[in-house]
Amino acid sequence: MNELASEKCIMVRCGVSPSVACVQVPESLVETESTFELLGRRGSRVVIDCGRGPEIGESLGATKVKLPTSGMMLRIATAEDELLSVQLAEIARNAAQKCNSWLESSNQTEVLLQVEPLLDGQTVYFHFLEKPGESFQDQLEELLSIYESELSSSAFAKKVATGCGPGCGTSDRSGAGCGSSCSGCAIRCSVSKSTGG
Repeated sequence: MNELASEKCIMVRCGVSPSVACVQVPESLVETESTFELLGRRGSRVVIDCGRGPEIGESLGATKVKLPTSGMMLRIATAEDELLSVQLAEIARNAAQKCNSWLESSNQTEVLLQVEPLLDGQTVYFHFLEKPGESFQDQLEELLSIYESELSSSAFAKKVATGCGPGCGTSDRSGAGCGSSCSGCAIRCSVSKSTGG
């Protein structure tokens, strides 16, 4: 890292039960002092990884104080990141309703507060009122199955699978709003970018 980047961190609010993390801004994102100020502007939406996986956080501002960092900023959130986040949140809300219905019908005492998917589309967290006991593992598998079913049957997942239609990402579709690579189709790339694929 260059000298400027090694001292640069931003404070970020992230997660459904908001927590604050100090994340390092990598050298590739820090070109000048004004660039860093833009990255750390309060309210900026950024994609970070604090060990849970890629997620969108809200910048609380830059800090020049050297603090232990708990993650890395990956990029400023793009329109594709925001679209993916909104779609996953909607899928999670629908899944949470179905999960709660299943918990009630099977006489479970655990109270599910929220389902939280991350931007990679593969990581999901279930937030309960209280920590479930060890015997809840089988039920947790059922909740995960309900979420995965909701995700795979969603219109958004089907759109991601097909992109903008047959031939998405090929030269055959280059005149139809889709380039010769993933970068030409924002629909398909929103997932590929998050997963690093």
